[in-house]
Amino acid sequence: MFNFLGGVGFGLATEHPPVALALLLFFVFYYPRVVAREERELERIYGETYLEYKHRTPRWIPDFSLYTEPESCLVRPAFIRKGIFDAAWFLWLFLLLEVVEKLHELGMPGRPELSAAALSAS
Repeated sequence: MFNFLGGVGFGLATEHPPVALALLLFFVFYYPRVVAREERELERIYGETYLEYKHRTPRWIPDFSLYTEPESCLVRPAFIRKGIFDAAWFLWLFLLLEVVEKLHELGMPGRPELSAAALSAS
């Protein structure tokens, strides 16, 4: 669910509705296959324990009323770091698109006639 929201949010942040639509369509058609493959693998590894979990846990829309916090937990920094880097691609891609947009505003890449005009105007 959060990959979906992040992808569509990124598409909207680019201010190009076709990008948001493309990411939405990609998610709708690709992600259910990913989930099905992962569920089969988890069923194979964990068997009945996973099937019980799957039965009581919503697949697509979280039910926050089911959430409970443990009194304490063991933290593995490598997993946290991996999660942060996995999520960071949204930010890097957004930054790249902002740079490309700014370059186009300045008349750069692929439009030499605008670049020359921008240089003579300054």
